[in-house]
Amino acid sequence: MTSTIDLSGLRDIIEPIRPDFFPPAIGWWIVILGGILIILMLIFFGIHHYYAPLPYALRELKKHRSESTPVSFAKEASKLLKRAAILKFGAEKVATLSDDTWYRFLSAQAHQKITSKVIKLIAFSAYLPDNKSQDVSPQHIYEATRLLLKNILKDKKNECHNPK
Repeated sequence: MTSTIDLSGLRDIIEPIRPDFFPPAIGWWIVILGGILIILMLIFFGIHHYYAPLPYALRELKKHRSESTPVSFAKEASKLLKRAAILKFGAEKVATLSDDTWYRFLSAQAHQKITSKVIKLIAFSAYLPDNKSQDVSPQHIYEATRLLLKNILKDKKNECHNPK
């Protein structure tokens, strides 16, 4: 009952050729280019946010936070506020502000959320000696300047700031 099967007519089985890895199909090119585009956009927006006026001004304020006296810190804060105001309102309007006009300008930007004692110290700090004792702490100056910067630069989020 054993039957013999004749296998002599069978041909050898040949495996198909493996596809090459390179060049990839068009879909992979689209995925790769899309990934590169997303990475470039993230880099661009990161740089843009880093040099945006408000974050840049807040970083500058933090750098000067460790000034030795409240008066010297208030001087640096006043300079920074003046630069921010020039950026927002233009040099023609802000560069001439000093003394009482600078104080009134800062008071208007504070929207009555900062005490007048702190605003006076910031506004008139350019005329005070560095060693003059003050009853205002650097923390109060920092918080006041931070609020003033936010109020001054609140509409300048989409512009890029050149640090030089």
